[in-house]
Amino acid sequence: MSIKKAGALLIAVLQTGCSVWLQKEDTVLIREPDQSRYVPHKETSHIAQNYWKYIALAANAYHLSWPDYKKQLVQANKETGQPSLQEEFAQACQPGSKQLIPTPDWYAWPDFPSPTLSARAEKAKLFFSVWERRIAGATEVAIVFRGTERDQRQDWQSNARWFIPSWLRSEDQYDVTRDWVAKAFENELQERIRDGRLPATVEVLAIGHSLGGGLAQQLAYAFPRSPQQPIKVSRVIAFNSSPVTGWLSTVNPPRDENAKGLRIDRIFEHGEALAFIRLPINMVIPPNKRSSKVRDLRFNLNGEAGIIANHGSQFFACRLAEVAGETKGTINTKSFAAEEEL
Repeated sequence: MSIKKAGALLIAVLQTGCSVWLQKEDTVLIREPDQSRYVPHKETSHIAQNYWKYIALAANAYHLSWPDYKKQLVQANKETGQPSLQEEFAQACQPGSKQLIPTPDWYAWPDFPSPTLSARAEKAKLFFSVWERRIAGATEVAIVFRGTERDQRQDWQSNARWFIPSWLRSEDQYDVTRDWVAKAFENELQERIRDGRLPATVEVLAIGHSLGGGLAQQLAYAFPRSPQQPIKVSRVIAFNSSPVTGWLSTVNPPRDENAKGLRIDRIFEHGEALAFIRLPINMVIPPNKRSSKVRDLRFNLNGEAGIIANHGSQFFACRLAEVAGETKGTINTKSFAAEEEL
């Protein structure tokens, strides 16, 4: 790298760092897909309204697990709207709570995946669930990946896959997502469309926090493309996401075709741990130069420094719902710290 390029990179890093640390709590910094700089937006409540349910789904993934997830999902479907939404928020948005944050209009698929696939996923300590909502004549289906848990060795191996030779590591969560989950999920969608349980116009999303955000992108890149009825993941919502996305280990095709026009919304809290890893990568491979449409949204909901605390999911999800006006004053997220998941 030349001295001129290195100097430009350093200046860009310093400028970006200043914009993060000087960000006001009532402002969202947004970099649109065709732009290279962040622009401050004051419509924090409106932006939060567009994203809070997706972020809650990502946060809830930490409270679901094999093999009991089917019972948990069935129970979640039954409890939607009961008790009241505000009571659900009050129960979920407390320090250490294991209650699911309410996600109105979203219903889980308790019969997917198959026992064979869930067993394979469990071996790699991969967890995901699928959710559906129908509103205003549109249908969305979201596959939601859990992120890193502190005590899961396989999670950390998946996070570090860049540095572990393929011959030295066992099948990790990216491998399972790419080779098994993508195919099974695409087959399930095709079957439901043929049976009339889903419209052909269904919008498919992939969502995740931390490691889960990287897995969501992996799924989108690796999604099979049927010549008869091609289905594509149209949008990824990656929250405080890992920079590891499985791009180089994904067979092409279908990788490039899947990436073309793919909307990737990368949402993160200022100063969270992985932002400092994504930053130099963005400098080398600018998001606005990619074939996918990468949109970065940087919030400052906590208002305090802390690379670990600001990386958590539960506080951010509850706080985002609060800013969106959905909690109706039932909770005060300022009263508890961010959860400890990474």
